[in-house]
Amino acid sequence: MMLFKFRHLALATLLLASVCYWPNRGGSGFFLPVNMVIAAWMSLMVIASLVQCHSALMYSSCSRWLLAGGVILMGLPWLNSGTGEFIVIASRLMGLGLGLAFYFALLQYRFSRAMRLWVMQGCLLLMLAQAGLGIAQYYLFAADNFMGYNTLLNRPYGIFQQWNVMASFMATGLALALYLWMPKIGMRRSHWVQWAAAMMLVMAPLLLVLIGSRIGLLAALLVTPLQLWVLWRLDRHRCVLAIGLIGLGVIFALLSQWHDGAARDVTQGSTLSYRLQVWQICLAMIADKPWLGWGYGLFSAEFIHYAHRILPATQESFQMAHPHNELLFWGVEGGLVGLAAVGLIVVGVIRLYVRRTRFRHGWLGRLSRSPWLLMVPIVLHTQVELPLYQSALHGIMLLLILRVCDVRRSAFTPRHAVQGLRWGMVSVALFCLIYLLNGLYVSQVITAVEREGLKNIARYQRLIHPHPWQQRQRYDEKLAGLMNYAQSQQVQVLRDYLVWGESYLCHTPDVNVYINLSVVNQFLGNTIRAEQLHAEARRLYPQEKRL
Repeated sequence: MMLFKFRHLALATLLLASVCYWPNRGGSGFFLPVNMVIAAWMSLMVIASLVQCHSALMYSSCSRWLLAGGVILMGLPWLNSGTGEFIVIASRLMGLGLGLAFYFALLQYRFSRAMRLWVMQGCLLLMLAQAGLGIAQYYLFAADNFMGYNTLLNRPYGIFQQWNVMASFMATGLALALYLWMPKIGMRRSHWVQWAAAMMLVMAPLLLVLIGSRIGLLAALLVTPLQLWVLWRLDRHRCVLAIGLIGLGVIFALLSQWHDGAARDVTQGSTLSYRLQVWQICLAMIADKPWLGWGYGLFSAEFIHYAHRILPATQESFQMAHPHNELLFWGVEGGLVGLAAVGLIVVGVIRLYVRRTRFRHGWLGRLSRSPWLLMVPIVLHTQVELPLYQSALHGIMLLLILRVCDVRRSAFTPRHAVQGLRWGMVSVALFCLIYLLNGLYVSQVITAVEREGLKNIARYQRLIHPHPWQQRQRYDEKLAGLMNYAQSQQVQVLRDYLVWGESYLCHTPDVNVYINLSVVNQFLGNTIRAEQLHAEARRLYPQEKRL
């Protein structure tokens, strides 16, 4: 297909998108501009892939399991009467749908052995770009850098703005470098790939030690010994060289930390005990509402209230958007139906793995020599750290690795059905592209206005809806109305804030909104409601000094 002729251009644009920083105020999902840029790139790839399909659409047995699980997950908001704010739910559904469409688009291309290797080499370049950015952050960035990187804390996070996400990416990069470092039967060894893999074998362990993320180090310790064991059996000279390069990176990191006095304590157990407590609460929530869960997009609001109901004497706030475990997250929001959907996806992947590696090299050899092992750091990250929607780049990497392992076996050929499905997906991808590009522009406007202290809030009136930041826009507009009340003296502004604030707290707990609502109610003479809000805020945020 024509797109394969321009695959180098597609890779170059993805490389640029993955390292280009856009000012923002933090967050996850589409609140991070880089995720919107990468999702827009995925939309372009879907459009470019499907407009060329005329006679048949290819799919695989694994893709049917992915589609079944994905459709159920996307249908959860309609199965449960309780849901979060629409625009937040829509953004999550869009991310999930784009992932499915992107994988379906990848299936339209025949992946020969050489093409599979080229995709893995392209992934290595993406890893190297992030590693280079992370090293620049640690060694080169000044205090007033353009990314707002904290040079005092000095834990590199690349483009992800979260060092645990960066650590899992580097653990994946280390596994990928070792995979490409292994000799491939019948494949010519490219010099630039070997140099790139050698660089990654130094840079990945260097950054893993500098970051000091326990889950990143754990992922590396799980995967690397298996790969080195297989490499030793294949080529002892290259195995010794790989060990030397990894050791060089570790030594250089330890020397850097010794020089800067910034060694990381990766053995502390406070967050581990906290997460175990969080997981226990999640299991209790699933047991209370086992079938359809507590509502799509309502984890944050339901979790904080439930935690303080069963632990009334706790001094923890328990405000979080995710329980640091993807399975528990879907279990709380979607119940057994959500878990069953995730289970379908897992079953599809396991079936593919068994079929693809059944007759090769023994169990450990099969796992260590194939690209399957490259998924371990990302999958492990989703189960003990942050969700997949924190980083679109992780999602793309997971889908590309899965596509390299997958095999097309069937073609969907009914002409009218093919054309309807094809142009339907192209239309949806085009809408997503426009929505995301508009969202990228809106994010820059909102970030600029917030950095100016909401002084130029009138710029919001020119923004085009819908966009992923509508919740943030309304938040700023209501807050600006309160800030300007002393000049405007419009009581309606206060009443509007009451209506909006009560609705906002139903799906997004926020201590600032609690405080403002309490003050506004007190000012308007609603003393009882003001006291109720203040008491509830003190219960939910016991460490908040303003209460």
